[in-house]
Amino acid sequence: MKSPYIKKLRVPVYRNVLWVIVSNNLTSAIDYMEDLTDENIHMQDKHYQAYTYAGITEKGTPRIMLFLTPKSPLDLVCHEVKHVVNLVFAYNGVRLSLSNDEHECYYLQEVLKMVLEVLRKHQPSK
Repeated sequence: MKSPYIKKLRVPVYRNVLWVIVSNNLTSAIDYMEDLTDENIHMQDKHYQAYTYAGITEKGTPRIMLFLTPKSPLDLVCHEVKHVVNLVFAYNGVRLSLSNDEHECYYLQEVLKMVLEVLRKHQPSK
């Protein structure tokens, strides 16, 4: 099995680490990351094209992993990045607001750009 591509990103402002893992096979990528990190990652549906995992390390720091395939559709990438944003906010005590969500929207935009840049660099050759 080919190892997945792993990119660690620092998300803006809050500086949490986001692991972006790109692989043609998410199940194999999750198995690989479980071995690498000693995390027990539960993916309920083995047919996902994108998946977000969050846990707390032994040192008490958040660990956020975003699993994608090179062909993960944009709508799923955005869906998963929204999970990432919610996790970052939760870990940092930021309360979401339905009436004043501009901060959240800009944050989503910035994290999405970072993730799409990782994906862009790992598209299959044509």
